[in-house]
Amino acid sequence: MKRIAAAKANAAPRINGEKVVEGKPQIQAKPGVLLVIPTLVGAAALVFVLMRLIPGDICVVRLGSGGGSVDPRAVALCHAELGLDRPLILQFLDFVWGFFRLDLGI
Repeated sequence: MKRIAAAKANAAPRINGEKVVEGKPQIQAKPGVLLVIPTLVGAAALVFVLMRLIPGDICVVRLGSGGGSVDPRAVALCHAELGLDRPLILQFLDFVWGFFRLDLGI
């Protein structure tokens, strides 16, 4: 009995089966958690590319919903308002930034 009590007293404390060592961080990221960031970036890139592959121009659809012709200046203004006249990389960064702000375009 004394041996078992002495062994338990000298044993390192454990949390969830892992030894707790003083001076070392006790929380470690699991490998699956580290894959969340590249997965989210890849999903955002996929959605961004698929939205750009839709045929037609969204500004022409918005402005010409009643039929007839659309003024090119109005289309250019619509592109400027939506940021479609900027380079694709800036559009993508704005898209991702909106995602982090929970601005889902609604």
